[in-house]
Amino acid sequence: MELLPINVITQIFKFLSVGEIYSKLALSKHLTQLLQNQQVQRLILCTYYPRQLMLKFSKDQYMNLLKTLKNGRILELPFWGIETNGGLTGNSLRFWIGKSFMNTDSQQVSLARLENSFIQGILALDSINLKSALVQYTKKFIQILGMELSQTFYTSNSLDVCAEKIKIFDLFLSFQYLEDFEDQNIFDGLQYLYLYQYCKNLQIVLMTSTDLYNLKDDDFQILPLAISLVKGVKICRRTFADRIIKTILLITSEDQYIKDNTKQNLRTVDELYSLIKSNGNQYTPTQTNIPILQQFCDQGQFDNSKQLEYLYCTFEPKGQLQPLLWLQFVNPNNYEIALNFNEFTQRLAKSVQLKFFDVDQQEDFEYSGISFGYVSILGYILDSKDLNMLQVN
Repeated sequence: MELLPINVITQIFKFLSVGEIYSKLALSKHLTQLLQNQQVQRLILCTYYPRQLMLKFSKDQYMNLLKTLKNGRILELPFWGIETNGGLTGNSLRFWIGKSFMNTDSQQVSLARLENSFIQGILALDSINLKSALVQYTKKFIQILGMELSQTFYTSNSLDVCAEKIKIFDLFLSFQYLEDFEDQNIFDGLQYLYLYQYCKNLQIVLMTSTDLYNLKDDDFQILPLAISLVKGVKICRRTFADRIIKTILLITSEDQYIKDNTKQNLRTVDELYSLIKSNGNQYTPTQTNIPILQQFCDQGQFDNSKQLEYLYCTFEPKGQLQPLLWLQFVNPNNYEIALNFNEFTQRLAKSVQLKFFDVDQQEDFEYSGISFGYVSILGYILDSKDLNMLQVN
């Protein structure tokens, strides 16, 4: 290894994780010295961070960034659905919209209407709105659950509860009682909420006893400095509803909440083409398998696969509202897709909006509504101040 030129060694490093590189350091003093080289550090970091983020780093940050990547792994980003304007059908009430961005085997959200409808999600590790969303969610179940749940944090039997008077720590603590709830049918519908808090939030069991993150105070954020680095997406539309999603648009923002809901009509490729042609400054394609869009991107960004299954186009992150992915299922019997984003598509995000444009009809169904299985966004959780990777259990 010591006889190899530095450019060859750095190319080898591209195929190793940071953890694997660190595990080899004890075997070679030469490798240890190489890792002190900022050129080598930058090359390794470029396999994790997209180019636009690398421009924000000074060379003095490289080593510290590498250390936080040592145990880094791509995970499902804990976005939590907090809002929809499409109305919820009765069958999906107990699943609510919080489950929309979680990969599970159970059916999920079913909306009542299609026109200009959306579901909004926020990063659960960094959301002032999360507490209010959890309060509203729990209020919907007071009549079903009775006081077994509500008495743990409501001081009266009234449903008119002021969110500001409830501490998020008490909300988390109350979810533990769901584990012992006797009605199995109801618990099956709410179990994911308990598991979500248990698995997705940092050491939730420890929080309920020691409160390491000062959740008992009036700071309602769980991790005030968290932001996600979006690297890919998995989408499933398999449900038992009469209508399932066909054409959608994903939008992200580095803000905690996406306020804008501009009405758009993007049901077809032609409409998408017209939007890109007239709004190229915001809608700049970075990956696509749609032939007509080749003229807007480099040849290396065109993908000629899966065109009989689905059509897609990703975009460069620009502005406050950043379009991420336009997707249309072509094969009515195709229900799932998985995409890895290139460095031009990857971006930081604290909130996400899923817009619905068109649906496919299903002959065999059990309930009515516009539905999908999940939209699971993949990537890393970072500290929004220095972009060091945060370890999430």
